[in-house]
Order: sequence, then structure tokens, then C-alpha cells
Amino acid sequence: MKSRYFNLFGCILFSLVVYSCQSTSSESIPLPSGSCQAAWNDSTALEFVALLEKSTSPEHLVWKGFNLGDGPIVLHAIDTLKEEACLGLWKNGKVISYSEVSEKPKLSTALYGYQLNFANLTDEGLNNPLVKISQQPESITTWLNTNNAESAVIIPTDFPDFPFKLPASVKVQLAIHESFHVEVMLRYWFTEEGAWPKWDQQPDRNELRSCYLKGDSLTTEFREEQMTLSHMIEALLDNKKEEAIGLGNSFLQQREARYDLLKNLEITAADGTKCSCEEGEDIMEIEEGLADYASWTMLYEVEAVSRKSLIQRYQAIQKEPFYLTGAMLMHATKLMNDNNAQPIIEVISSSSNQQEGAVIQQFKKQLIAFSEGD
Repeated sequence: MKSRYFNLFGCILFSLVVYSCQSTSSESIPLPSGSCQAAWNDSTALEFVALLEKSTSPEHLVWKGFNLGDGPIVLHAIDTLKEEACLGLWKNGKVISYSEVSEKPKLSTALYGYQLNFANLTDEGLNNPLVKISQQPESITTWLNTNNAESAVIIPTDFPDFPFKLPASVKVQLAIHESFHVEVMLRYWFTEEGAWPKWDQQPDRNELRSCYLKGDSLTTEFREEQMTLSHMIEALLDNKKEEAIGLGNSFLQQREARYDLLKNLEITAADGTKCSCEEGEDIMEIEEGLADYASWTMLYEVEAVSRKSLIQRYQAIQKEPFYLTGAMLMHATKLMNDNNAQPIIEVISSSSNQQEGAVIQQFKKQLIAFSEGD
């Protein structure tokens, strides 16, 4: 996620050609009457928009200073017959503006792109490769600036070249996940504003995968650990306190046993030194795990996805499973604290070191308090 892992370059500016319908009022904004109307009326686009609006309209706390839906999200309504791009800007569950531009937005990956024009960029931020590559064509930047969106996640409504269809829930989750990265993490990294742990420095992700894998498969030890944590969350959701406590303690024992097996394995830290699997996992459970918590877990909490879908996600097989364990640890810790995340967020975001702020440390502390409570 952090800039030094991106080998990205430059951008080309293009001009606005056809249509821009801009408004910041709370009134409903009609679909464009021009050639983009068909793209927005496509069933795939309609399904994506409907779930995005349902998910991001509640004022739901995600992180300190950041509610679900606060991050601007640009949807690119895909029409394979059109050379122009049909764009819409959403925030807090409402469309703010539609625009039709001559060139398609630039994506950082096959799935999404960014617009990063934060005010008060530090010198490091100004020279950061990710900031540079995330500059969009001039027409898109002008449109976003007119609508007071200095940053945004950009995501197509469909991926026609993919060999399979992405469900709307996955696309909405991806948009919110990346929005958390932009509005919480990247904003802090590039402007030093906001709430995020200062000690977060990403290790070598490729090397970290070796802490989970045996050959090309997840180790049995990790899968058992993952399933135990998932079952603990189900017990917490069902108010089965004693069962949840037992599963929580089993999870910790399983994790310690796995770390014991990995004690001679080292990975490369952000500063080039070596660190343990445990230290690397702590960091990525913050970086990617909390972004998944900010999306998948939040989607469940606002009833945009079912409990079954959430548990399926938590139990998924993934070669970078810190996405899943980080989200689960934060979710379980919140549930054990009477479903109150604010004090947990405060400790993590203001922590001065990894031992204090890692999400697993919050889980351990809360499990003790939960076990000793009435």
C-alpha cells in the first residue's frame, strides 16, 4: 500500500468534451439526458449504485474522524461502445454530480484508481510516486475540484474483460476499503493530518506470505487459527459468552504455537532490517485488516450484507490472510467491548509503538476484561 512499493509514473492531461452536471444540493440529481444515460441505466450499474447508496448513507463510525461514506467515490459507468467516459461522484450515500469526459480515468490496478490532491501535502507527499501517478486527466480533476473532492477512489461499475462477474457487494466493499486507505491512511502519510499510528511501516509483503504458506497452500496451523477466530465472532454475535471466551483463548494458543514454528523465519522490515513473522503480521493486520474491517465488517453492521456473507468472507482462503484476521480481531475486540469501537480506535491511532498499538494487543486486553466481567 505504501508509496515505495509502487513503481508508477506520470500522467497525461485531457480535456472535458461533452457534459458536466454539477450540484452540491441535497436534492435528487437526475441521470444525464445525453449519451451516458444508457450506461447508467444498465442493470449492473444500477445494482452497484443501489448497494453503494444503501451502504454509505448511514452516519456510521468507522474510524476517528471518519464515518462510512465520508470518502468521495467516483463510479465509471462502463459502456464498451463509447469512447467517452461516463462518471458519477458519490459521497455519504448520495450522488453529487455526473460528468462525461473525453478520456477514461486512470486506474492504479485493474480494479480501481485514485485521485490524490490533498491540501497541505508535505514535501514527501508532493514527491511521492503514488501521488504523482494518481493525478487524473485535467477534465476529471477540474470536475472533482468543482465538487470539493480533493481526493477520491475511482472504480468501474463493471469489468467486462474479467472471466467472471464480480458481485455488487464485492465492488462496494472494494470501493470502501480503498476509500479508507485514501481518507485515513494516505491522508495521514502525505499530510500528517488525521489519526493513524506513527509506527506503521509496511514490511516486504511477498516475504510475509511465507509466514502463512506451505508451498502454494495455507498451512493447516493457520487455517485452524483462522476458523477458531471466526467461530469466536459467531459466538459473540449469538451472546454465547463462555463459548466465545474459550474460543478466544484457543485462538491465542494456536497463534502462539504457529509463531513458535516460525521462530527461525525472518522477513524484511521497512527499514531493510529483519523482523519476525509476528512483527510483520501485526503491521499488515493494521494496514489491510482494518481496511477490511472498515468495509466488510461495516457493510454487515449497516445490514448491507448478511451475516452469512460476512462469515464466508472471514473464512475465505487467501494468500495474504492478514486482511481477514485483522478485520476479525478488530470486530471481536469491539464486540467484547459492548460493541463500542471508539476507545479501541483511540488507543490504536495514538499508540507510539507496535507493542502498544497492534490490534492483537487490543484483542488480548479486551479478552481479559471480557473474561473477568459479569
